[in-house]
Amino acid sequence: MTACWGIVPAAGSGQRMNEAQPKQYLKIANHSLIEHSIAPLLQCPTIAAIFIALDTDDVHWQNISLKDNPRIKTCLGGANRAQSVYNALMHIKADAEDWVLVHDAVRPCLQSDDLEYLIQSTWDDAVGAILAIPINDSIKRVRRGANDRLCVVETLPRNDLWMRAATPQMFRYQLLCEALAQALSDAIEVDDEALAMQRLGHEVKIVAGDYRNIKVTYPADMVNARRYLSDIKR
Repeated sequence: MTACWGIVPAAGSGQRMNEAQPKQYLKIANHSLIEHSIAPLLQCPTIAAIFIALDTDDVHWQNISLKDNPRIKTCLGGANRAQSVYNALMHIKADAEDWVLVHDAVRPCLQSDDLEYLIQSTWDDAVGAILAIPINDSIKRVRRGANDRLCVVETLPRNDLWMRAATPQMFRYQLLCEALAQALSDAIEVDDEALAMQRLGHEVKIVAGDYRNIKVTYPADMVNARRYLSDIKR
């Protein structure tokens, strides 16, 4: 029977937050961002286990209450996202056609309904899919002209554009292993798993998600995450 696994790469330092500790351990409502991010995965019975890829010098994970959950496993992360996810993949005893859901450690506002919708919409797909948010505004392509003046060159049809690729990103186990191994071999830094899959010619499906599923990158994002979490029911 096809299984489903979760991976949360959490070896980053989050330098753009200008905090003394990695941003995944910053707290909102007495819980760290990584706890908020993991919560909907734990609530999903389809996911057999969740592998957290940690930095070798991480001293904060030991203080996380979720660490004792039997479905939570840890492994060593890497120097970048692709290496961390690949390391986690190597710890999973999965079949080639199993599913892997990769979710950001600092994306705390994922709603359980969106997670379930992604899984249901993708389960019979040959490759996989990502959650994303469509664009509502008009998008302009520009060029820099005389006197450094920016001018509109083209208005892009927004029906073909999506504002933000989010997570979880859900792919077949063997295909994702191959895609990340190739990216690492080529020394190509990929921002997400979808890009690694695209490099091998795989078509990645888009599943519409909620705009509140933001990634905390800058201090201002904490304000929005705090507000969105107060609205989300899990």
